[in-house]
Amino acid sequence: MPIFSRKLLLTLTLAFMTALPAPALAEGPPLALELADGDFVLIPHLQYRPRFVVHTGKNFMDGDTYHAFHQRARLGLEVKAWDWVQAKIELQDVRVWGEETNTLGDFSADGFDLHQAYITMTCPVGFFFRIGRQEINFDNQRLIGAVGWSNQARSFDAIHLGYNKGDFESNLFFALLGEKDAFKQDAAGKTIKGSPEDVNLLAFRFKWRGLAAFRPTLVTIFDHIGPKDQNRATLGLFIDGNPFAGFKYSAEFYYQLGSNTIKGVDNDIAAMLAAVRVGYVAQVFMKPGLTVFLDYLSGDDDNTDNKHKVFDTLFATNHKFYGFMDFFLNIPVHTDGYGIMDIGGRAQFSPLEGMLVFVDFHHFEQAVEDPQQQTKTLGNEVDVLVRYKVNKYLSAEAVYGAFIPKLGGSLRKGTKTGSLGAYKWSAFGKETEHFGYLQLNLAL
Repeated sequence: MPIFSRKLLLTLTLAFMTALPAPALAEGPPLALELADGDFVLIPHLQYRPRFVVHTGKNFMDGDTYHAFHQRARLGLEVKAWDWVQAKIELQDVRVWGEETNTLGDFSADGFDLHQAYITMTCPVGFFFRIGRQEINFDNQRLIGAVGWSNQARSFDAIHLGYNKGDFESNLFFALLGEKDAFKQDAAGKTIKGSPEDVNLLAFRFKWRGLAAFRPTLVTIFDHIGPKDQNRATLGLFIDGNPFAGFKYSAEFYYQLGSNTIKGVDNDIAAMLAAVRVGYVAQVFMKPGLTVFLDYLSGDDDNTDNKHKVFDTLFATNHKFYGFMDFFLNIPVHTDGYGIMDIGGRAQFSPLEGMLVFVDFHHFEQAVEDPQQQTKTLGNEVDVLVRYKVNKYLSAEAVYGAFIPKLGGSLRKGTKTGSLGAYKWSAFGKETEHFGYLQLNLAL
């Protein structure tokens, strides 16, 4: 199907959906089945999210326009028993339309997976214990998040102990990210399962929410990566609040320390992240709002001093912070180890009930200068989002993004994958990169 036909088809679909009235729907799950006089409650969950994606290559090369339909389909079942036991299992299929080239002969479902499967036990005083494959989010997902925008999303094989009652909230979890006893290779020596060494994650979070204007969170994360002989701690503080209606702010600071071994060289880790966001949404017609933000992630300008000064965002949902085009999704790989500073803002308004429109602006600089380029400026990105919520179960979304490279970011060449970690800096100019998608989301 030609690209203009695909655009027209999904545009008409979105137009039809946004024209539908938003009916009043009952609260709670759309379908729940009680058994044994209410001792057991079965709650099914379903999500279908098709997305049409188009961009101009995202690699600063000519002639690499990309357009494809992506989709996520999820089916889950939640079981609640005796008011203190909960179990959930969630299956998902992630695919690009047309990847199965034989409509009858290809039935392998390469993107089919068990996304979540866990059991939770709670007690009246506020504690809970959860074990199994699960999504985990810390605060704004700056360091640990489920990456919900990504079709496959992220989940952990983890043991999770938490507390949530009154003014206090805390989480302690241990996740096994690589298991050497599960390590397997195929006949060609390619790793197919497990890890040659253990990879572990231990994280703790404690939040006090006694004041709406000031809610501090302490975060401590330890990660061990056996293949790199890395033992690292990430320590920090996250503060957020809304002192009065429409005003929100957040500030955070994290410091990484520890050691690792890269190519036989021992290094000491010393890196930092600092970020602040301040925003106000006026409680008047169309609810106009403005948010300003500054993010700083340290980089390393000297690879010979045995100091590793590049901040690693661990398991963050970086799509939320560094532009919707995801040029800096994998940090520090996508910043070539030089770190990044992101200065920008968001303007927003709500022209209709259930509709949100916002425009983001990002100015990207390297945290430290590339000695070969003698420049820190990477470029500017503008993102526009329009989201319409038909009802609590159905929404539509359209996004357009443009990245305007500068000398330091007009650079990256040599691959068609869009993974910028493989690119090298170059000093020639390049036209603006464009990106967009149209999406429907049905979640029950």
